[in-house]
Amino acid sequence: MYESKKNAALKTITKKQTKVDEINKLLAEEITPNLEKIKVERASYLQWSANSTEVERLTRFCTAASFVEARALLEESKGDVTQMENKQEMLRFTIQEAQREMEDLAEQKQQLSLEKEEQLQSMFDDLKKTVEARSKSFVKYTSMWRNQENEVQAQHTALAVLESRYNNADNPSNPS
Repeated sequence: MYESKKNAALKTITKKQTKVDEINKLLAEEITPNLEKIKVERASYLQWSANSTEVERLTRFCTAASFVEARALLEESKGDVTQMENKQEMLRFTIQEAQREMEDLAEQKQQLSLEKEEQLQSMFDDLKKTVEARSKSFVKYTSMWRNQENEVQAQHTALAVLESRYNNADNPSNPS
C-alpha cells in the first residue's frame, strides 16, 4: 500500500510535473514574450505620455509667449496710434492755420488791390483834371495867340495900307 500510494503519488507528481512543464513552456513561449512586449509598450506609452505632456506644456508656453508678444505689440501699436493721432491733430491744426493764413493773405491782397485801384483811380482823376486844366489853358492861350497874331496881321495889313496911302499921298503922280 505504501508502494501503491507512492506510485500513485509519483504518477500524480509526473502528471503535475508535465503540467508544470507545460505551464513553464507556455510561460516561456507565450506569456514571457507577451509580458516583455507589454513592458516595452508600457515604456513606450509612458514615454509618449511624458512627451505628450511636454508638448502640451511647450505649446502652452509658446501660446503664452505669443500672447505676451502680441500684447507688447498691441501696447507698442497703441503708442504708435496715439503718436499718429497726435501727429494727425498737429497736421490738422497746421492745415487750419495755413488756411487761415491763406484767407488773411487773400483778404490783404484784395484790400491792397482795392487800395491800389483807388490810388490809381485818384491819380488818374488828378492827371485827368490836370490834363483838362492844361488843355483848357492851352486852348485859351492858343486862341489868345491866334487872336493876337490875327491882330498883328491885321495891323500889318493896316500899316501896309497906311504906308501905301502915305506913299501915295506923298507922291501924287503915282496913281496906284
